[in-house]
Amino acid sequence: MLTAEAKEYLKATYLKPLRDAENELIAKRNSRLSQILLGDEAFKGKENDNDLVKIFSGLKTELEKYFNEVDEAGQPKQGKQIKDKIDNYIKRFYSKNHESEFEATSNDIKSILEKLTLTLKGEPNPGLGTLNRLFMAAELLHLTKSNWTGLRLGLVEELEAHLHPQAQMQVIEAFQKQKDIQLILTTHSPNLASKLKLKNLIICNNANAFPMGETYTKLEKDNYKFLEKFLDTTKANLFFAKGVILVEGWAEEILLPSIAKAIGINLTEKGISIVNIGHTGFDHYANIYLRQAEPKMKIPVAVITDSDIREYEKSGDDFLKRDPKTVSQETQTKLATIIGKAEQSVKYFPAPNWTLEYSLFKSASLTTQIRNAAKAIHTHTDWNTDFEKTLATKLIDKTLKKTDIAYHIANAIDEDLSKEVRTIQNVDDANDTINYLVKAIKYATDN
Repeated sequence: MLTAEAKEYLKATYLKPLRDAENELIAKRNSRLSQILLGDEAFKGKENDNDLVKIFSGLKTELEKYFNEVDEAGQPKQGKQIKDKIDNYIKRFYSKNHESEFEATSNDIKSILEKLTLTLKGEPNPGLGTLNRLFMAAELLHLTKSNWTGLRLGLVEELEAHLHPQAQMQVIEAFQKQKDIQLILTTHSPNLASKLKLKNLIICNNANAFPMGETYTKLEKDNYKFLEKFLDTTKANLFFAKGVILVEGWAEEILLPSIAKAIGINLTEKGISIVNIGHTGFDHYANIYLRQAEPKMKIPVAVITDSDIREYEKSGDDFLKRDPKTVSQETQTKLATIIGKAEQSVKYFPAPNWTLEYSLFKSASLTTQIRNAAKAIHTHTDWNTDFEKTLATKLIDKTLKKTDIAYHIANAIDEDLSKEVRTIQNVDDANDTINYLVKAIKYATDN
């Protein structure tokens, strides 16, 4: 059984999610502000010997004088006029021997501090976000007091309460600079997660808590440096998802939600984050989910990438189709290598034909859509003579407007879904060249 003194040393400061910062900072009996100040070395143990006590003692004397003062002619001044009116009734209610007396409340330091209100200078009508930050600043005063040898632990639930995104980032930066105190924060804000040092992050999933420090994950030291630079708000969504799809670029990010709807899956409703990393360095992100030891994370992570085995090659000023058998052999080897990187909950889904766009062209279900999109976007290009060669040429020259084409196809799919009779068929066909996208979607949503 812990003693009362031991319990006192184990106390933690807890800011609940629906905290009423305004109510905690105003003057009232047993206010939180008075409790914080009472614990500070400026007041603790100095209940009678403190400048504030002297100030309020003088105020008490002045108040009493105000309600009893008369002028040179012996006539009551304003304060005494008020008292005399009250006394008139008091004498009627009691007797002629009774009178009222105005006096200040107790002048002990606790009562004085309960009269104080904390606000932000120059802010006559502070908003909830301002008050929330002011409240946290006051609590930090409590946690960093110098005359304390007990636990210095602050628990803040939903740190982002009432704070706009920029303010959230300011607060988390300030918190991470604190020393000699421990802060445990909970959040649903990608803004905060993107600013937090990855080693300080703990992901709660499937009744387990997964620390993201380097002794727990399979991230290399370089991965941590990279992620702390490139984990922006959008990418930080992956920490809150029920399933994650990592993609190379905008085209996949734009197309996937529409293709998912075409097979009856709403990624938003499923809690799936599509993270566009903008390159092929998937390990920086995928290894976040790989654990050094049990328990392992159960969040499904699907990595969509191109096989990048070209079916055409440049020969002089021309572009020639490569030997199909050679391309097939190289592709199978590359696909096996990529798929073989799967580990724990991270699986890879490579394009079976060169790139996303080339796989769309080879697709029985969406070849018409990419042809229409390419012609609509690249209006000055001859697509009719040999569409495949023209597509390959633009892929090699890196002149294909992939993002614009993806938008066009996604819109075509969305419009088709609104029709009573759909014209885009068999998107879910296992033999279709875009089936790798379908498999990735189904894996990420299998949670």
